[in-house]
Amino acid sequence: MPWLIGLQSESAKQQLQLGSHEAELNRIDSALVAAAKSGFTPPSRARIFGAVSDASIACADMLDAYGDRPIPAHIRTMLCRLHCAITNLQASLKIYAVLSVRNERGQLLV
Repeated sequence: MPWLIGLQSESAKQQLQLGSHEAELNRIDSALVAAAKSGFTPPSRARIFGAVSDASIACADMLDAYGDRPIPAHIRTMLCRLHCAITNLQASLKIYAVLSVRNERGQLLV
């Protein structure tokens, strides 16, 4: 029975880890969108790419940890949510880049 508690504890830690990476990416995404809308300074490149890198490493570690074993549904859900957060941030970076070019040249280049 103690091994079952250990598995549940490990699963909870994994879920918390993935959730914290998702939250960080969502915070950066919101800050980037706000910067694009208002002209404020965006989050630093080091913060953006550091968070994406950390999230990617966490995903890879999670997949490696399970190996051939099935990944529990709640962990799969968290991996999907993290993937969505990375994808959203990618889209926001593209929008910010386009708006930055437009602002520099005074025209929209879409």
